[in-house]
Amino acid sequence: QSNGPQWTTIGSSEIESRKQELRALAIQCRDMNDANGLLIRLQRQRVEESLDVVTGGRVDTSVYGPDGGKPAPLRSRSPLASA
Repeated sequence: QSNGPQWTTIGSSEIESRKQELRALAIQCRDMNDANGLLIRLQRQRVEESLDVVTGGRVDTSVYGPDGGKPAPLRSRSPLASA
């Protein structure tokens, strides 16, 4: 009775089958990730447009830009209202 890992000998056809399955799963994950990214971008755009209306200007809410740096916030018009 061994407490260590139990190794099973599998053939090359089984290995190839599992590799194909993993490739298919990786493609499926990438596609789902792309779809999620699109949904996030669209929702973010809606939020930014709503903020534009409320604040009176464009507000850049980026966490970071394409170069990795944080962009400067942009405001061009006066707010819709103030308290």
